[in-house]
Amino acid sequence: MKRKMNKPTRDMVALSLTSRERTLILDETYIDEDVIRRLRLASIESGQRVYRMTVEEMEDLLDHLAFAANQSEDPKRQGELDRVYDRLKSVLDAHTGGDFHSGNIPEALLELAEILVDGAPADSPLSGQLDPTGRILGDESEWRTMNREISEPLEELGGLSPMQFTRLVTDDWEGPDVVRLNPDISLEELGGAVLFRQTRILLDAIEEADGVKATVKGYLPRVFVRRMVESMDLPAWMREGPDGREAVLNEGDVHPVHIARVVAELAGLIRKVKGQFKITKKNRWLHGDDAAGRLFSLLFKTFFRRFNLAYLDRLSDSPMVQEMAAYYLFRLSRFGANWDSLRSVMDEIMLPWALPEDEGPYR
Repeated sequence: MKRKMNKPTRDMVALSLTSRERTLILDETYIDEDVIRRLRLASIESGQRVYRMTVEEMEDLLDHLAFAANQSEDPKRQGELDRVYDRLKSVLDAHTGGDFHSGNIPEALLELAEILVDGAPADSPLSGQLDPTGRILGDESEWRTMNREISEPLEELGGLSPMQFTRLVTDDWEGPDVVRLNPDISLEELGGAVLFRQTRILLDAIEEADGVKATVKGYLPRVFVRRMVESMDLPAWMREGPDGREAVLNEGDVHPVHIARVVAELAGLIRKVKGQFKITKKNRWLHGDDAAGRLFSLLFKTFFRRFNLAYLDRLSDSPMVQEMAAYYLFRLSRFGANWDSLRSVMDEIMLPWALPEDEGPYR
């Protein structure tokens, strides 16, 4: 949820960071380059390094910290990121007064969101102590009212209730709870899955070559990229230069090959060993035709949960959009097989309050 403060845009927040906090921010988040520069070149005042950011930059930093913590598979690292988030959030709240801008967000959803993030406020029917069974002790009538409000379907959430929406966007995609992928889907049924097909071609080629030597900068070599362009049956314009002749192709010049390689690495299907891209022993079995469904499930989860979707365009990161991927996929599934314009679909499903304020109604 984006926060909108009553302070001027260039109002600066002063804060100090321990060396560990600074390292975590630089290593684990994808903050703006200007902020990175200021973190590296902070001024020293009264014997301490003092960092200054605008309120908006602090908000973005908190978004990135929350995203990094949610994506971390290391419990210790996740705890460190959570603590940095909590401390910086308290600094920002003290500076701004902790004002929130609700816009048109349903009140029940707002209260539920605040409870999920910060815990129940003292005057909430969800406050109080838990009994041994986990039930919240409080005013019974207020509890029933709140339960009814968060269970009521809302048009602005695509017919989901706030509680259903919360379960959907907080699911880890790993269990049999809300988001479930079919690991038994056949190879024939996956014929239209472009990234799946291209990644299989990449994996088969690397395995057939018994490893592919990486370039000095860590990319696939040009000869191999050319082979992938032909094997993946990519459009002719990807192979040709402006004069219509065969172009010299680096990995970064051919987006489908580059994305397939990046996602395959994130999924643990390939890794660099002594300067070579190699198939990992752990996941080699996923290349077989009978494991197509499991490979697709792994790639699907990796693409939406670990791969940074903002890498696909030139706009700034939007961690909350990616955090809500399950919700947007659910909404898209309701459109069926009918053709709709991209603009009408985006207007229909995007949640304006979950987008960066400087990027308009949608990306």
